[in-house]
Amino acid sequence: MRIRVKPWMMALLVVAVVFGTIGVANALGAYAAQGGNGGGEGGGGPALPSGGALPADIKGSMTIGAVADGFGIPVEDLAAAFHLPSGSAAEMKVKDVGGLGLGGDSGLDVSVSSVRWFVALYVGKPYEPEESAGLTPEAASILLAKADLDDAGKALVAARTAGAG
Repeated sequence: MRIRVKPWMMALLVVAVVFGTIGVANALGAYAAQGGNGGGEGGGGPALPSGGALPADIKGSMTIGAVADGFGIPVEDLAAAFHLPSGSAAEMKVKDVGGLGLGGDSGLDVSVSSVRWFVALYVGKPYEPEESAGLTPEAASILLAKADLDDAGKALVAARTAGAG
């Protein structure tokens, strides 16, 4: 016994299988139909891994607010550290820090790696910054006041502060 399927029925079946699979995966939380933080809410960029996020997990497409929430850092400290407007800092993307020219003529690059490094020092988690990564004087002040830095950490922050010395 042979079953014949008309071409238009096969096309309909293929479409139903593809979209049905996506729908089921989306309902189970295994697929995000929209960019953003995995839940289709958008705006926050990729979400930090729950439980034990590391500064290296910070992506340029994340917002400052998502980073602040993920690591328990006040948004105001991140805004002050990287010269961000306090009212809209939470919505800014981490990658936008690099376009602010905060390194000046120091030869240091204040960008995504700097945000990762600042967060690592602030919360006491490991992170090896890029050789060119620097911090603003405001970031250094916040870290010296709020982070638990040893003498080597303080010396490295001082040496890699844009506009210092």
